[in-house]
Amino acid sequence: MNGTVDMEKEQYFEDYVVGEARQSLGRTITETDIVLHAGHSGDFYPHHMDAEFCAGQPFKRPIAHGTMTFAIGIGLTATQINPRAFTYGYERLRFPNPVHAGDTIRTTVTVGSKSDDLKRPTYGRVVEATETKNQDGKTVMYCEHVLLVERKRRRKTFDELRQTWPAPANPLPVMIIGAGGIVRDAHLPAYAKAGIQVCGVTDLDPTRSESLASNWSIPEIHSDVASAASSCGTDVVYDIAVPPAAITDVLPNLPDGAAVLIQKPMGEDQAQARKILSICQEKNLKAAVNFQLRFAPMMMAAKSMIEAGRIGDLLEIEVHLNVYTPWDLFPFLIPMERVEIAVHSIHYLDTIRAFAGNPVGVFARSIPDPRVPEFAQTRTTAVLDYDDARRVVLSINHNHRGGRKFQSAWFRIEGTAGTMMVKLGVIFDYPNGEPDELWYCPSNGDWEQIPLEGSWFIDAFMGSMRNVQRFNSGEDTSLYTSVEDAYETMALAEACFESMREPALPLDLSRPKAPHRAKKAWSKDGVELPHGTRLRMSYNRKGYCGEVDNGEWLVNGKPFIDPSPAAKEVARTKTGEPAHVSGWKYWEARRPSDNNWIKIDDLREEARNAAKR
Repeated sequence: MNGTVDMEKEQYFEDYVVGEARQSLGRTITETDIVLHAGHSGDFYPHHMDAEFCAGQPFKRPIAHGTMTFAIGIGLTATQINPRAFTYGYERLRFPNPVHAGDTIRTTVTVGSKSDDLKRPTYGRVVEATETKNQDGKTVMYCEHVLLVERKRRRKTFDELRQTWPAPANPLPVMIIGAGGIVRDAHLPAYAKAGIQVCGVTDLDPTRSESLASNWSIPEIHSDVASAASSCGTDVVYDIAVPPAAITDVLPNLPDGAAVLIQKPMGEDQAQARKILSICQEKNLKAAVNFQLRFAPMMMAAKSMIEAGRIGDLLEIEVHLNVYTPWDLFPFLIPMERVEIAVHSIHYLDTIRAFAGNPVGVFARSIPDPRVPEFAQTRTTAVLDYDDARRVVLSINHNHRGGRKFQSAWFRIEGTAGTMMVKLGVIFDYPNGEPDELWYCPSNGDWEQIPLEGSWFIDAFMGSMRNVQRFNSGEDTSLYTSVEDAYETMALAEACFESMREPALPLDLSRPKAPHRAKKAWSKDGVELPHGTRLRMSYNRKGYCGEVDNGEWLVNGKPFIDPSPAAKEVARTKTGEPAHVSGWKYWEARRPSDNNWIKIDDLREEARNAAKR
């Protein structure tokens, strides 16, 4: 088509038609255009500026800069704006013929191809063949314009998924208790992004309080928790970020009924968690534990998918980590007896509970690694038993020294109707990280990536604080990670550690008994008796009877080795009569082939003669 079009035309990826073309209006190139472009670009080569020089060149007169021809040629196509597309780049740029002052150029754009964009599943790639010609119809510029265009179908598919916690209408300021690294790196950036004010800070180390207050413009520094509580009352949310063992020292100093967010874990073990829960209940605190992975956009979206039935009945949750974690960043973990599960995999255990509820039991092993011997455990395997069709496993290795190619940090969540893969981006190249990802594949379908509205770090930290704020104001009816719920996560972690105390089921390496060889006469040149040979110690043709059976000498159906006196007393003849227990004279044998008893010495002689023959 020719001429102009409406300035805006909304087109999704699906709306583009290969072969569809549009042509721009014409534009006459002037000498002024060439001079101005030389000034803008700094390219004063004589090919463009010196007519005398050009007279001796093949083109005989000055030629326009290729970059100018490209800029004007592309600019001619900018009569139509698509708000659903943006330029990704240009490829295969060529200038087959020159442009001179006085030439008039026009550009034709043709949709050449469409394809998926592997990095952006919610977009597709459209390649437009862009050709600029002069008034003689000669091509003076050709390139391929690569567009990223929003997909219509995928854009609408996942819009209903909940990925963020709604903001409180009137958030209270936050009082920080504990000025450690997690507050500096995650809490405060998240609160700033969420528009939540921080009113004060206290820490056992005054210099850390002062540094944090200075860097983040926190107006008040309090000497201790009691001072902060006295000053703030219940008009703030208390953000407790102290070592797990210190939580029980902080809570009693807070005002009754206060809103509290406690940094995970909920104490060092279940016993401390039980005490923390008791204090919170006695003081009627509106308390939650900051198990923030639940609030990460990819995990909230995954939970929405499960609840909406998009994967059918939940069958599998597998957490697989095979990465390198720089443990030297965490020297405070060195003296701890519980490390990997207590401070890291507890996130995964908590999130699994959010998806699948509590298991009935657990089998776990968390072990050290000789490459980081100063830490108690850095590798974990756990199986959560749900006593039904669900299979839940964790395989965690923080010490993988291979390159990025085979590193892994994923949740696989699979059901009867589909599967999700959740990439834990922050785990890769920690602390730099990579983007989180959430992928979905319906059964027998194709994988597609769900667009995320944020990341674990730092957006998840907004969610946990927002939930406490909204619960405190009555906007939320429950705390997603309440101390009551977090206590059950601590119980699961404790069960993992208790499971580690239980010995593994040993292997039964016993082998079947080697069969006894048939009884031989007691001499150096003894004879091995064939299967079915009857034996007896004879005295007046009565006595102790047995039989060679499958290489074993049986007496009354039981293995027999030596006619000891005790054995003789209980032995029975074949007829059930008592065997003789005295007057034993010699051994007799009866071949399987006849009924004649002969002395064992005669049988031995017979065997020797047969061997000679």
